Amino acid sequence: MLIGEVAQRSGISSRMLRHYDRTGVVSPSGRTASGYRHYTEEDLRRLFYAEGLRSLGLTLKQVAAVLDTPDFVPVSLVQQLIDRTRERLRQHEELLGTLERVQSSDPSDWTDVLRTVGLLRGLDAASPSTRHRFALSLSDLADRDVPLLVEAALSEPDAAVAASLRHGSRRQRAHTRQYRPSPQPAPASLSKWSHPATNYFSRH
Repeated sequence: MLIGEVAQRSGISSRMLRHYDRTGVVSPSGRTASGYRHYTEEDLRRLFYAEGLRSLGLTLKQVAAVLDTPDFVPVSLVQQLIDRTRERLRQHEELLGTLERVQSSDPSDWTDVLRTVGLLRGLDAASPSTRHRFALSLSDLADRDVPLLVEAALSEPDAAVAASLRHGSRRQRAHTRQYRPSPQPAPASLSKWSHPATNYFSRH
C-alpha cells in the first residue's frame, strides 16, 4: 500500500507518515514492481501500534524503543507517563488559578495584567525569604492589589511574610482613604431652599 492510500485509509497525514519514516519509527519496507516503496502488513501493524503509543503521550524516541524491544516491560514507562501527566495537570491548575486571580483584579489594560502577574509571581515564590523580601519591597500598589495581598496573607504559612503582607494591605487602604476625594457639601442656596419642608419651616 502506497503512502497516499495509507494516509487516506488510516487518517494519518502523509506529512506524519513521512516524519515516521525519517525518524525510523515506521518505514515502508516493501517495493512495488515499479520501484515505489509501499507499506506491508507488518508495517501497517507497526504504524497503528505507534499511533496508539503516541496517543498515550510517548515521544517518538520512546515509541521506537518500545516497538524495537519485543520483551519490553511497560510498568516503568507507564509510571513515567503518569508522573508526567500529573505534572502537566498541576501546571494547568496553576495557570488556571493565576488567570482567575488576574481576572478578579479587574484589569483595565494589558499593563494592569502584567503588573498583576508580576505581583502573583512574587507572592507565590517558593522560598519564604524571597516572599518576605518581595512583601517588604511592595510600593505604588493599586486598590485592585489589596484583595490579592489579603488572600496571600491569609494563606501564608510564614508568620513574618504574613505580617509584612498585612502591613502592606493596611498601608494601601490608609493611602486610599487619605487621598479619596471628600464629598462636596451642597451649595447653601440649594441646601436651604430645595425642599418644601425647609421652605415652610423657614417662613414659620
